[in-house]
Amino acid sequence: MSDWLSVSIELDRDQIPLFTASALQHGAGGIEEAPAAGDKLILTQPWERPNREATPSRCRVTAWVKPEVKEDIKATLATHFNLEDLVFHLAIEEDWDNMWKQHHHRIPISDTLTVSPPWEAEAGDLIIPPGNAFGIGDHPTTRACLEAIDELAKDNSTCLDVGCGSGILALAAAHKGLKVDGFDIDPTSVKAAIENASINGLHAKFSNRSLQDFSEPRDLVVANLFAEVLSEMAPELIRLTGKHLVLAGIMESKANIVRGLIDPHLSLESAITTDGWTCLRYKNDSTV
Repeated sequence: MSDWLSVSIELDRDQIPLFTASALQHGAGGIEEAPAAGDKLILTQPWERPNREATPSRCRVTAWVKPEVKEDIKATLATHFNLEDLVFHLAIEEDWDNMWKQHHHRIPISDTLTVSPPWEAEAGDLIIPPGNAFGIGDHPTTRACLEAIDELAKDNSTCLDVGCGSGILALAAAHKGLKVDGFDIDPTSVKAAIENASINGLHAKFSNRSLQDFSEPRDLVVANLFAEVLSEMAPELIRLTGKHLVLAGIMESKANIVRGLIDPHLSLESAITTDGWTCLRYKNDSTV
């Protein structure tokens, strides 16, 4: 591992290729595009083409190069851009090991549920190390599900976590005393979930089973997945919801797609949107 120099600039989108080519000419190890100051991140799914009309005309682009090429890349960029608009920042080697930790902290959900990375964990916390599988509690969708689990746990005894990722939702339910199953199509996620269960001394069954393999309804079903995936699963989610269904991972613009499939069969308790992400809570009136 070695030091890196970041070079950032805010520019028009049609200038991105020029900046990128200049950075790559000097051995850039990575290039990142982010919203310009004051602009919001436009949420899209990985498979979607961006809406060009809705895309802001300007953005901030950052390249990472070796510190020794600073003067050379500055000279190259000066032929195309105003040097006063460039921002340079040196990230020294010893920063890297701890820099990413600055973004992960204890997340109190209630008096009885707090999610923590290992380096900040206190007695009684649910410990979820950041890793390969999605879900450490800091994303609005994950937090919405955690809050729902925390509130609903006292009235339920079984839980099914659909697309378990890191296992955070299943383990939160187990932490609250529920009997839990979690599954994911990604073997890496299942492995991470099993490891996290061991770290916390909690029991939950994790597997690569399909949703169709589950025959018995569960009191609480949680699924933090894309709207398109939830839509495909809608009939099975409805079938397996014994009392409550919590759905998240839904972009606000696509909430009605999911609601159109679930609303006719279960009663909507709430639809809460945070930072562009919607969480839907349903109940099965026939059993609740």
